[in-house]
Amino acid sequence: KYNIVVKGIDMHEAGTLNPTYYDGIIVLSQRTEDRAFMEEVLEKKIPMVVICRKVDIDALNVTTDETKEMETAMDYLIENGHRNICVIEGAPNLDSTRLRHIGWQNAARKHGLDPDIIPTVSGTYRYASGYQGAKLLLEYHPTALLCFNDEMAFGAREAIVEEGLKVPDDVSLIGFDNIERVLGLPTPLCTVDGSLETMAQKAFERLDQRIRGDSSPCGTVMLPARVVCRGSCRRK
Repeated sequence: KYNIVVKGIDMHEAGTLNPTYYDGIIVLSQRTEDRAFMEEVLEKKIPMVVICRKVDIDALNVTTDETKEMETAMDYLIENGHRNICVIEGAPNLDSTRLRHIGWQNAARKHGLDPDIIPTVSGTYRYASGYQGAKLLLEYHPTALLCFNDEMAFGAREAIVEEGLKVPDDVSLIGFDNIERVLGLPTPLCTVDGSLETMAQKAFERLDQRIRGDSSPCGTVMLPARVVCRGSCRRK
């Protein structure tokens, strides 16, 4: 049985990590600046698993292929007849944003679309930024909006409805993460299931093994993801 302590890496003061306080650490990392913290964990010989981001340090790693996942989401829209697509991305300083950006652009090129002319705005992964982003992008009269997470897709849906439009009759909508709330919308959200719950379970299992003395080599566990088709997307 373990006690759980949750802290932000940005709250950590370099050099103050006390290995007697922690049996192990799960690091949810999205920024390259987090590397210094992870190196301190390794230096203090505290068992560690890094999730949500592929890392090149000697640590256990559980993540997904976010580039491929977002490519699959864009594939899904294009293969369902959508060509006039707009994109609400996430915060530019996060690895997830950079990886997902590459993914949808790969899909666009694969289907003969120029990604440089696809209207795109940067959000913050928050509801309000999805709403504000959709307000701007609806001026392009898209048939589909691709959002970098479900939270922004919720905000985008509000903006769509405020404009007197319907999801999916006028605008198809797809998110990312498959959080529980997607099923509570009047039209359940089509989204990418990024295996977040499975990722957390697998990370804890690997960390528990390491705490109990497992010394097998570190490596990366890459979990699969899929598009979950629901009512917010329709064939064009």
